[in-house]
Amino acid sequence: LIAEVYLDLIRQAPFFTDVNDSRLDRVQQALRSLALVIADEPEVAVACTTAVLSNDAGVPRVRDRIGAEIHKRIKSALGPDADPQIVSALEMTYYGALVHAGSGTLTYHQVADRMAYVVGLILREES
Repeated sequence: LIAEVYLDLIRQAPFFTDVNDSRLDRVQQALRSLALVIADEPEVAVACTTAVLSNDAGVPRVRDRIGAEIHKRIKSALGPDADPQIVSALEMTYYGALVHAGSGTLTYHQVADRMAYVVGLILREES
């Protein structure tokens, strides 16, 4: 399954949890690295986006595992006292950004830049 390939690519992305970085920097770096996983391979990006959005057999299970990986990385970047509502808002930001990139509205690099801005708004106490 191509969705499995995407999951593997996500798992290979750097995992930013350096406690010397601010929470804002950690979250921005984590989401940026995830957004850029397929940025430089347009054919792979299209295939992964199509596969993840499909309801083919097995895809919902892989989509759940992708979601768990994204959740884990966002929560780790936020730290042990992560507010579930902030985690949810950041997850929605990430998925919405991928829809923009996948639809061709923005490039993955543009999406990564915009997500950094939105993360700053969500975590505004640190910006």
